[in-house]
Amino acid sequence: MDKKYRINTIVNEIDQEIIDSSPVDDKGVSGKTIERRLKDFIYNNNVKAEDLKSGSGRVTFNKDESVFLKTLIKESIDKKSFAYKFVKGEKNSASFNEIADFMYNMDQKMLSVLEDDERLEFLTYLDQSLGYSVLVELKQIYSIIESISHNIKDRLYTYQLQSLMELRGVLERQFTNEVVHSVKHITDIAEMHELIKDIVDDDINIYDVGSFSVSEEYAERDREVLKYLEENPLVKQHIEEKLGKDINSMFRSK
Repeated sequence: MDKKYRINTIVNEIDQEIIDSSPVDDKGVSGKTIERRLKDFIYNNNVKAEDLKSGSGRVTFNKDESVFLKTLIKESIDKKSFAYKFVKGEKNSASFNEIADFMYNMDQKMLSVLEDDERLEFLTYLDQSLGYSVLVELKQIYSIIESISHNIKDRLYTYQLQSLMELRGVLERQFTNEVVHSVKHITDIAEMHELIKDIVDDDINIYDVGSFSVSEEYAERDREVLKYLEENPLVKQHIEEKLGKDINSMFRSK
């Protein structure tokens, strides 16, 4: 049977690793600080709070998970780091470059201590949690638009303006299509939740397919749906009128 790592075991190992890598006269970091960082990360990543009650010892992790957690928590010791923002649930305040550097650092530090499959699974989890690949694509889109603008500078001004207006028209049509798709998609999700919520216990994760990254991707999708509806009340009103119910009541709390 694989060894299980409790929170205090991981804290002690991190503490020892920090001491081993520090100068002799460096007192390192207190165990309380390490434990606080670890629990902050768990609280902000949808582990049930009751599992963290003092002395329960019920939260355990396998070896690969413990390696990932140790790598992450050691990165988060520095309060100026993005890892600190991540474990504290403040990831939305980070710049693209901070997130990119964090992803690179985590990849490099897990490279020699985890098999490729396990390392890539944790990187996929981080990617989904941070929306990193989406940010990369958005950055590329912005760069293409800037390049288009730059590459028509040699044309008449009226041509430049017409070209960019046509591009805007393409994007506006795509935006309209996406809004229509969102209304249908959110309606379908809500109806699916309504069908199963009365036959499945609330404690059961309906998205559990044996992969945490897949399960979390669907759960994050549901959280983003509710956030989207809060930010777009007219869309929410339209869907609720169509369904004849308060859509919030149709989603399980995550």
